[in-house]
This record gives sequence, structure tokens and C-alpha cells, in this order.
Amino acid sequence: MEEACIYYSKKKALNKMMFALGIGFVGGYFLLTNNQSKGDDSTGFAVIFSLCLLFFVYKNYRRYRSAIPQIILNKRELFTAQAGACKWEQIQHEVVYEKQFGKGKAYYLEYWHPAGPVSIRISDLDIEPMELHMLLIEYRKQNQNIQSAGV
Repeated sequence: MEEACIYYSKKKALNKMMFALGIGFVGGYFLLTNNQSKGDDSTGFAVIFSLCLLFFVYKNYRRYRSAIPQIILNKRELFTAQAGACKWEQIQHEVVYEKQFGKGKAYYLEYWHPAGPVSIRISDLDIEPMELHMLLIEYRKQNQNIQSAGV
């Protein structure tokens, strides 16, 4: 395998968009029926709530449409959209780990390079944590083979 490109997961982005739109429709329905029956003026809350939902939908729509790889692995370097390209010789302590918060959890890729530590959330990407871990090991070994061969 010459190179591995990892993109945002279209399925995860679409699910998040549909969830947000569903909450928006249900919330809007209850807000409208509540306003009509009681005569409340909850317009300020509705506007803020709507803007937050629209931002969330827009962010996930951009991820859904994105054709830019978030991580590229090959035998010479590791590229991330967040930190750019870095040669394997400069990278240290690359690890894929799980972080729990309440009942939820998220997966991260973390590594050190000359500019400092980099932590990338991989839960939204189209790869499983164990698969990414194995790719990191494989490309690190390929780079070490190149270095030992003197190429």
C-alpha cells in the first residue's frame, strides 16, 4: 500500500445533520404551538436556538461535501489537515486513544512533532481506531526500513 488517505465520514456527517434538523423541527413545532396558546414572546430564544442548529448543520454539511483528506499516511511522512506534513523522523509518540466524557466517548490521534503536540479527533473520520493504529505501525516500519537501507 503506497498511501492511505482518511476523509470525514459522510455517513456520520449526514446522521448528525438529520439529527439536528429533526430536533429543529420538533423544537420549532413546540415553540410555535406554545406561543400561539399562551401568547409568549420566545422569539429571542428561538432565534438563538435556530442559529446554533444552523451552524451545526452547516458544519456537518461542509464535512459531508469535503473532498480533502484529513489524514494522509505514507512511508515518508504523516500529513494532517490540522498540522500539515511532517516526516516520520520528526514524529514521536504517535498514539490512538479513547477519551470518555459522561456516557459518550471520542477517539483521538495524538503525536509530537517539532512544533509541539498535535491531537486530532478521529471519531468523525471514516476509519476505525484500531485500523488507524495498525496503519501507523505499518508506515512507521516502512519508514524505518527505508532509513536502515539508506535510501
